[in-house]
Amino acid sequence: MLDSRFFVFLGIAALLTITPGADMALVTRNALTRGRTAAFLTTLGICLGCLVHAVASSAGLSAILSRSAQAFQIVKLIGAGYLIFLGVRTLATRSPAALPRATKGLSDFSEGLLTNLLNPKVALFYLTFLPQFIAPGEPVLRKSILLAGVHIAMGLVWLTAYAAFLGRLSGLLSRFAVKRRMEVRGVERGITVIDDFAHHPTAIATTLNGARRRYPGQRLWALFEPRSISSSRKEFESGYIDAFHEADRVIIGPIFHRDRYESRYGLDKMMSVPAIVERLNSDGIPATQINDIDAIADAVARDAADEDVVLVMSSGAFGGVHEKILERLRA
Repeated sequence: MLDSRFFVFLGIAALLTITPGADMALVTRNALTRGRTAAFLTTLGICLGCLVHAVASSAGLSAILSRSAQAFQIVKLIGAGYLIFLGVRTLATRSPAALPRATKGLSDFSEGLLTNLLNPKVALFYLTFLPQFIAPGEPVLRKSILLAGVHIAMGLVWLTAYAAFLGRLSGLLSRFAVKRRMEVRGVERGITVIDDFAHHPTAIATTLNGARRRYPGQRLWALFEPRSISSSRKEFESGYIDAFHEADRVIIGPIFHRDRYESRYGLDKMMSVPAIVERLNSDGIPATQINDIDAIADAVARDAADEDVVLVMSSGAFGGVHEKILERLRA
């Protein structure tokens, strides 16, 4: 029979569910970098981890609390102290905890499960929180499982809705053309497509270094459109070669203002894309020049693999190659 304790539990459990923590940080990362499906699978893994913790702690509580009323009171006091600690930490910390990148190769579901199982705070939560809402004489195991099930259901609904919100927000920002550095334009089949304004050697080197730090261990594609007239200068050749050494694959698109550059300065003053491509290939970095935007999208969609990062760099639209790549990956 439900009593006032249960309804108090619902309120507190709901508050704890929406409080930012490691689980929300992981779902946020996967929703933004891999899409809503990945975030949902991560959520299922987290919920299974909570269930394992709940069963384990419930069994332990049964053994402890059935033997000693004093032990029951001690656990309640510990739980009360822990709840106070959670409240103080929530007031002091406004942002989700930072979460290191999960071990490469784990599935989205396994990431959620392992992150939860290996988090000792979750075990402590179930061990100390549930006794606050179990009356003396109630069947501890059965009531603990009931309360844990309610909390897990809340987590499933909340994290799923949160991931859906992030997906909609990302789409809204894209529709309104909100541009920024390292803007994730979409994730399809585990391939992340990013837009960046870099269009000179120093900026490209900085962007590629940042991408390498942000996505360690993942293959990095560098797609570059020499859009502005200044980006096509002959003296930039060696700078581009050095900058592209941070990439694993390089595709250079057409020089956008080739005719204007030729009439204004002459082709002898313009960088040689074939020379850059030849040097990169000789240094062991697969590189090619493709002058057709659709052909670039076809090549990326054909050769990119799960967890690859495609970094598109241009001071302009690059012929909409971002969406062309994502469309082909969705097909």
